[in-house]
Amino acid sequence: MKHPGKHRTLVNCLISAALLFSTACSSRNSDPGNARNAGESPAVEEDRSADGNWTFDETVTLSAPSADKVYDGEPLTAASDVLVEGLPEDFSADVTVEGSQTDAGTSENAIIQYVIRNEAGEDVTDHFSVIHTVNGTLTVEPAPITIWTGSAAKVYDGTPLTNAQAGIKSDDNPVVAAEGISVRATGIRTTVGQSLNTYEIDWGTGKPENYVITEELGTLTVTAKTAARPNQPAAPVYYPVYQDTPPVPPAQPDNKPDQPTQTDEPEPTVEPEAKEITITADSGSKVYDGEPLTVISYSIYGLPSGYTCTAVCTGSQTDADTSDNVISSYTVYDEAGQDVTGEFTVNAVNGTLTVDPVEVVLISDCFYAEAAQIGIIRYGLKVQVNNVDPAYYTVDQADENRWRLSFNWGDKADVHIDVAEYDTSYAISPAYDFVSGSPSNYSIQTVEQEGILDENRVQFDESAMTIAFPVYYDNYSFNLRNCTPLQVWIIIKETYDRMASETEYDIQEAIYTNLRAHSWI
Repeated sequence: MKHPGKHRTLVNCLISAALLFSTACSSRNSDPGNARNAGESPAVEEDRSADGNWTFDETVTLSAPSADKVYDGEPLTAASDVLVEGLPEDFSADVTVEGSQTDAGTSENAIIQYVIRNEAGEDVTDHFSVIHTVNGTLTVEPAPITIWTGSAAKVYDGTPLTNAQAGIKSDDNPVVAAEGISVRATGIRTTVGQSLNTYEIDWGTGKPENYVITEELGTLTVTAKTAARPNQPAAPVYYPVYQDTPPVPPAQPDNKPDQPTQTDEPEPTVEPEAKEITITADSGSKVYDGEPLTVISYSIYGLPSGYTCTAVCTGSQTDADTSDNVISSYTVYDEAGQDVTGEFTVNAVNGTLTVDPVEVVLISDCFYAEAAQIGIIRYGLKVQVNNVDPAYYTVDQADENRWRLSFNWGDKADVHIDVAEYDTSYAISPAYDFVSGSPSNYSIQTVEQEGILDENRVQFDESAMTIAFPVYYDNYSFNLRNCTPLQVWIIIKETYDRMASETEYDIQEAIYTNLRAHSWI
């Protein structure tokens, strides 16, 4: 099978005597026409339908356009003008391009979908074996802005020299005003000399990376005072003495030259005496909750009126413990906003960050079950957290003798009840193991319940696994061989407590009722 010819956009195709046909590339908006196989009679058409048995093995290239612009706050896109190379005559390509770049930077303009159609508009993409896609590039360059400040000059008088004039030149780029970008002149000069009129920039809703800044900063110039020295006194004039007539002073020249003057030296700069201030980082405390404790506030003592000071507190405490809240840096400003930190002796005093442990009390508990099982006492757990809101923890029972204590910040502890067996007494106490989290962040107190068994009222033979109530039930022994020691002690306590509170009590019925209620028989 012969393949139709291929083409390149905007480039004239070769024409030969043996192969006389021109190729025309087409994108989404092209007008498909009739195409004929190269080298065959124009009257003979090849089947290039979607259902036809044909393959185009030549390379077809789809190239997404690239674009660039200067940042203007609007997204840059380029979805049209896809370059299509290598399609047969009268074929077209529908190409979908996706890409967008708003901030200064570069990203891909990608071809995400394409369909090749024959002259009848049918989708024949599957008949093309080699299709290359080339993504374009979207580039947004930072917008140029020029920041300017005004100049000023004066003779030294001991007061600060400033000029509040400042502005932005943005080549009429409206995005500067739209994003609310503004500048404020901050330059100040008091002593003799010259310095730049500096500035601060408020970016509003804008981003610094979207702009490239050129500075045209004015100068602040303070010159020394000058004064002429007084003229030297005139030389004395001596008059001759006459006996008969008074002396006549000789005429003085009218244009007596002034004595030369000398300019004063600039007044020396008097360094102010060092002033002392104290910056104290504030302290803070809380109960452990898994989150770091930080305090950024501070107090300042000794700062002169009109002066301001900023400081940075660096400190963090997460686990139950204590650490310093450190003053890591500070800056002192005078009335005009000038950095005068060097004029001060600063005493930095650290604060204290304290995280207290969570106070947990685990209490072994026994309580009566529902009315249908009066006389049956269940063993349970009471959890008391003294310094955490109940909304921040839960207690869930996992089985008859195990509970899960969970805190909202992820720490978990498993709690179970231990029964200690003695000759004439018993002790029921909670025990715990942390599943996650550090036990050092918790202060846990366990409270056990104790009871004394009167051997004349109840006897427990652990080797035989029997219990007897000699006084109340004629020394009848109850066989509990299928129970564990813990289960026996539970039955003993349930029965023992009932006997202590009731005058008439069917011990046998109660014991077996309790055993059945526990599903132990």
